[in-house]
Amino acid sequence: MQKKKGFTLIELLLTICIISIISSAMAAGITSYFKTRNKYEARFTQNCILGVISNAKQYCREKNKYGDVVFDLSANEIYFKSDFSIKDKFYLPKNVKLSGVSNYNKKIEINNRGIISGDACTITLKDLSGNLYYITVCVGSFYVEIK
Repeated sequence: MQKKKGFTLIELLLTICIISIISSAMAAGITSYFKTRNKYEARFTQNCILGVISNAKQYCREKNKYGDVVFDLSANEIYFKSDFSIKDKFYLPKNVKLSGVSNYNKKIEINNRGIISGDACTITLKDLSGNLYYITVCVGSFYVEIK
């Protein structure tokens, strides 16, 4: 009797089943990772925007100057300018898009006492999954809220 070298059909099916189980578990883990990463990048971006606004208010208060936090939707960036020059700039991550600003001139005006003096607004961000994130800015106070 001669022994033939090779794999039986059962061995091949068992190997394919094991590989498919492992790959489906990895796919579920990768999907979960990307959803979590999108959410945390959007939250990080919200906090960075709050930081730009807070720094702008502090600068105006300390230097006794007026300034604007401008939202450039097409370039997906935010910058603070005072005395016709840009003092601070923040580029949003590629995974987060600046979706909209609810006031007509797309900027927050800050007076020389560090108080928001222009229009109130809501800043809208969108992540890769299409989830929306909001930041609400009130006028005449120091109130800024992440929703």
